[in-house]
Amino acid sequence: MLGLKFRRQHPLGRFIADFYCHELRLVVEIDGCIHDLKQIIEYDREREVQIKKLGLKVLRFSNSDVFHNPHLIELAIKEFMDSKSGVSL
Repeated sequence: MLGLKFRRQHPLGRFIADFYCHELRLVVEIDGCIHDLKQIIEYDREREVQIKKLGLKVLRFSNSDVFHNPHLIELAIKEFMDSKSGVSL
């Protein structure tokens, strides 16, 4: 995507990222409906804090976005790239 390499199911400390782009230091998480449960929401928050302590950025998307609005995911990643580089593609 966008000429970037994403690793799937990439280990980050004690966590596994759904997708990880080393070049951008970006974690992309795809959340199913289980992530709407209170205990999972709390776990995800703590997990994200720990991942950010590694100097990484986390973008979250729903399964629905993946299937119905994949262009929004690409747009969000592009916007993140642009914000890091200050250059628009």
